[in-house]
Amino acid sequence: MKNIILIFVIYFIWKPLFANNADTVVVLDIKTKNVTTILPVAYDSIATNDYTAYSLGTMPNTAILAMTPPTTNLFHNSQFSKPAAAQGFYNVADFPLRTACRIRCFYNGQQTGIFSGTLVGSEMVVMGAFYLCQRNTFDWIAFDSLIVNPAFDNGSPQANFPESTVKKVCIFKAIYHQDGYQNVALLQLEKPLGETIGYVGLGFNTDTSFYSNKIFHKFSYAGKSPFDTLTRYNTDTLLYNYGYIQSNSSNSGLSVYSSEAIYRSGQWGSTMIYTNNINEYYCLGFLTWYNLYHHYNLNAKEFYNLKNIMDHPIILNNNELKNENFKLTVYPNPANNDIIIQTKSNNIKLYDVIGNEQAFYSTISANKQQTKINIQHLRSGIFFIRVDEKVMKFVKE
Repeated sequence: MKNIILIFVIYFIWKPLFANNADTVVVLDIKTKNVTTILPVAYDSIATNDYTAYSLGTMPNTAILAMTPPTTNLFHNSQFSKPAAAQGFYNVADFPLRTACRIRCFYNGQQTGIFSGTLVGSEMVVMGAFYLCQRNTFDWIAFDSLIVNPAFDNGSPQANFPESTVKKVCIFKAIYHQDGYQNVALLQLEKPLGETIGYVGLGFNTDTSFYSNKIFHKFSYAGKSPFDTLTRYNTDTLLYNYGYIQSNSSNSGLSVYSSEAIYRSGQWGSTMIYTNNINEYYCLGFLTWYNLYHHYNLNAKEFYNLKNIMDHPIILNNNELKNENFKLTVYPNPANNDIIIQTKSNNIKLYDVIGNEQAFYSTISANKQQTKINIQHLRSGIFFIRVDEKVMKFVKE
């Protein structure tokens, strides 16, 4: 998008726990078409599992989900059931079924796609990222609105269930560049649907033994599969299937090893939900591949970068940093040859607008109050200086 105005927001909430940095997050404001970036937060590189909080919302009733594997309607050679209408098992308006979202994509007034998502915060939904970006063009798929309906069923929304448009879309830079495999998108809603409807947590777990003999539940909106001419599904109906899954550490995946476990249109980005029916409700994995029900499973760096946004949505809502603690003096600005930073710290990093760290040569003044950085080697454009937890934008002429 050549005419996109780039306004880049860098907001560091967490103090570094470790030196590791994860991937930059790219954010699209759907209305303005502005693109911003959020630089990586530090994370605990030895963490193997974590999940965010869930909420039942203000609506009544919680479904007690099955805790034993299914015995009928199974994918061949598996203990995971085939999709069936969720209403045949539970009340679709009950928690956590009502956190399942039908997401409609529109462009120029025409519906161009239907996807599955999951409420994971009062104003946050997760879904798959691949269909939001143009492959190999460093651009977004053409859409001018995304509309989210929780617990949509039988061709209509639930009575008294609000819907919301999507305000902002967050994906990892690797997906935006189409050189990575991080198939997850975090959507910020215009309305806080989760306050009333509730939401499940977002989780990750890289310990393959965790998945052994545990029941996982999938709620999705499936259509006809291009590889399945016998079975028909309707993206207007919430579908449910459940059972045992397998974890493969070599490809960061969760799968159902059956030739019948095939992705169907509309299920893209749907998750697996784990619960103990007491105090744990969170989703793991995002349906990615056509066969073997392959779900992309988050790792620690991806999880903690998304959690940072979920915990601090102000990162998405502010286009300018207004907290005095984050101000930093850099001059001249704009600059061509050198910039001077008023700081005693030697913990200085330089980033371009999409979060790539840049090398530089610097000298420290005799009184150690200033650092001069040579920027002659940089191309013209917008850059960011980070000193400890302070960030400042400057322009290279």
